[in-house]
Amino acid sequence: MKLSNAFFEKCDKITLEAVVKVINVNYGQAAEVLAHCKTLSEYSRFIHTVRENQKRMGDLKAAIEEAVKACVKEGSLRDFLKRNGGEVVSFLYDELSREECETIRENDGYQTGREQGRKEGLEQGRTEGAIIKTIEKVKTKYLKHQSIPQIADALEEPEADIAAILEVIKKYPDAEASELYKFLYR
Repeated sequence: MKLSNAFFEKCDKITLEAVVKVINVNYGQAAEVLAHCKTLSEYSRFIHTVRENQKRMGDLKAAIEEAVKACVKEGSLRDFLKRNGGEVVSFLYDELSREECETIRENDGYQTGREQGRKEGLEQGRTEGAIIKTIEKVKTKYLKHQSIPQIADALEEPEADIAAILEVIKKYPDAEASELYKFLYR
């Protein structure tokens, strides 16, 4: 992940970029990493237990409280949860509730079970993917010093569209096609 992706406003020139490798530490993922860190493994199991409890119980706060009790009983994060169990329940309840709200808001209409929403989401994804592919092709041809008319002709796209894409490419030469898409359309 790139730090610059976290900002809505993009600057003309990025003077410092942080790129980090993100590892999924959800229970059942990244087994090698979890095998080397007992605390992280126990935390992963705890969050998994909370999620499973919530599916079964339907109540997030009760799910967190039950997970805390179960982990203390089995010895996972025992000392930490004994000292901070109440704070953990409060913190996770607030954070997971916020996380759920964000997810719902972001995916509203696409994953809510409404057939029309799913179709719209799939169509939007296909359209975005096609545009990103075009941006990649434009960038490749631009780097080979092809002109706007040459690129437009080769890709069978209007010259005005190619010019708009090239303007963003020139402004953000190190950006990936998916980032350039965001600059163009969001």
